[in-house]
Amino acid sequence: MSQLDLFPKPKQLLRSEAVELLKTYLHKDLRQISDQLGLTQKDQAISNYGWAGHTVEWLLGSSPNNHQAADFGEWELKVTNLERLKVQTKSSFSWRVRNHIALTGVQAADLIKTPFEQSHLYEKTNQLLIVGREYLDSEELSSPLVTLCEYDLKEATFDKIKQEYESIQWALREFGLMGLKASQGEYLGLQQGSGTRGSARFIARKTWVEEMFANGLRHEL
Repeated sequence: MSQLDLFPKPKQLLRSEAVELLKTYLHKDLRQISDQLGLTQKDQAISNYGWAGHTVEWLLGSSPNNHQAADFGEWELKVTNLERLKVQTKSSFSWRVRNHIALTGVQAADLIKTPFEQSHLYEKTNQLLIVGREYLDSEELSSPLVTLCEYDLKEATFDKIKQEYESIQWALREFGLMGLKASQGEYLGLQQGSGTRGSARFIARKTWVEEMFANGLRHEL
């Protein structure tokens, strides 16, 4: 029996149902929940970078996977670190995005020939639920869940992401994976993978993650 067999079987929740469920965990400590579930070792620094995502997946009745399709059928779950702003701004969002968000893996050969509208990237980003957790320090002995954000890939952003996707396709056709550095967009990035030859992964750069929180439907206490 693998470790994944210890997790409940996935549920095809509606995004709205997931939001209502996760609202009950706003300001709850995800690290404490993770320790209770045995996903991390209590009072020790985090060694598994994906522990928070696995914890939220468990709360929603899903299990960790590396499938290219969206996690919950029509929508995708992402968990990201946020740092509280020390200086108040005019924005209603009082958090700083710390990291990019990994979106989906891809093989360069498939990416070159796949139109954006038919891509796993589009499927993964068309409807998102982004869970923001507070980053306190590198040990991560505590990390409260602070915000939920429903984000849909709407027309203006859709056009921008499609353009950047097609720019990456062009760079791969012309230069192969060596052309990745020159193909990074403002919102969308592609990183060369460390596994299978020709593998890579799409990321939402911090600028895009900031746009998600700015223009998505946020739920906070």
